[in-house]
Amino acid sequence: MPYEITYHDEPCGAITRFSGVVTDQDLLQSGHDRIRSVEFFEKITYFIDDYSIAEDIEITADGIRDVSTFSVEVSVVNKNIKFLIVLPTEHLFILGTFWKLLSLDTGWNISIVKNREEARQWIKDNIGYISY
Repeated sequence: MPYEITYHDEPCGAITRFSGVVTDQDLLQSGHDRIRSVEFFEKITYFIDDYSIAEDIEITADGIRDVSTFSVEVSVVNKNIKFLIVLPTEHLFILGTFWKLLSLDTGWNISIVKNREEARQWIKDNIGYISY
């Protein structure tokens, strides 16, 4: 799989780093994988999705809609998530913004940045310290 998920206990969260070629199915599967269990998902305070080393992204508008639908469905368990997405290209930034707009009903605090430096600042401002 073109992603690796790292879990943190304090504060409770997950970082997903994407690499290689990322498809619609990979995106949806990573969402399912990171939840682990309802008990875990209830405690989550943040998610970070980092696409900065992905070689190519083959994500369609329909794929984004599917992920958004999934996000809205699972958000009923936890509306207090801070979600950061690192999208290094303008094309990806636009796709991420599309997902963010479709996912407004999650109630999550969703932010999109273009590089790891901006991500580190977001982490400092919103989470405190985590290994990133």
